[in-house]
Amino acid sequence: MQSILKWSPRILAIGVALFFAVFALDVFGEYPSANETLVALAMHLVPAIILLVATVVAWRDRLIGGVLFLAAGALSVVFFDTNKHPITFLLISLPLFATGSLFWFAAWYDQQTRARSYDL
Repeated sequence: MQSILKWSPRILAIGVALFFAVFALDVFGEYPSANETLVALAMHLVPAIILLVATVVAWRDRLIGGVLFLAAGALSVVFFDTNKHPITFLLISLPLFATGSLFWFAAWYDQQTRARSYDL
């Protein structure tokens, strides 16, 4: 159980960041120069980079990482209006909420098992 709770949110966080990075691939072929393409690619990769930074933070502190991913899910609902279209919500916001919830639950479970080990 401990291993599943440790690795499932981490794997999901990396998967979500990679999923967001795939959206950056649509810049190829849209711009005439390589410089414009690189700038557009960098701009499109910003959400994936932010999620990777949140993953690194969550790797160290699951509670803070859970808050970051839950906040990212809430921001995606506010800024992208994912609550208006169920498919968009399922693809964009729900993985962020699920990742944040898993990090939070893993932190809670770790705290509970540590408290029980001190009681013994």
